[in-house]
Amino acid sequence: MNEPQVWTLIGVFASGLFGMLTLMSTMFVRIVRTEVGSIRGQLSSEIGSVRSEIGSVRGQLSSEIELVRGQLSSEIELVRGQLSSEIGSVRGQVSSEIGSVRNEIRSVRNEIGSVRNEVESVRGQLSSEIGGLRSEMHSEFKAVRTDIKRVEEVMSTRFEHLERDVAVISRKVFDDPPAA
Repeated sequence: MNEPQVWTLIGVFASGLFGMLTLMSTMFVRIVRTEVGSIRGQLSSEIGSVRSEIGSVRGQLSSEIELVRGQLSSEIELVRGQLSSEIGSVRGQVSSEIGSVRNEIRSVRNEIGSVRNEVESVRGQLSSEIGGLRSEMHSEFKAVRTDIKRVEEVMSTRFEHLERDVAVISRKVFDDPPAA
């Protein structure tokens, strides 16, 4: 084989190879498309069934939630009623207790007022007694002062007499010659 024939064979093989590659790639693409399409169909049906299951679960949950909501509402209303009655009774008890405490405070205030009046009367009595005692004390002190002045005068005159007697005795003892 000569060179142009070799080149012709290479061209024929190359074009056959490219043709084969084109045919295989086209077939491969078609097979992939059909498989993807079938998978897409299966996924669509599966997604549809999942959606329907989710819808039914959603419906069940909604009905159960509504049932629980109703039960909770009725229980809350029951508790609210009980609390209202309890609060009302406690309010009544507290009001009566506050009323009794107010009455006790009033009675204590009245007692405090009477004690104040008694203290004022005792204070007045003590003031008058203290005034009487002061006047008695002043008169007694005057009497004691006059007694002290009288005693001082008596003592003064006695001291004068004593000095005169001592002077007379000392003159007689020291001035008179002894009698022999």
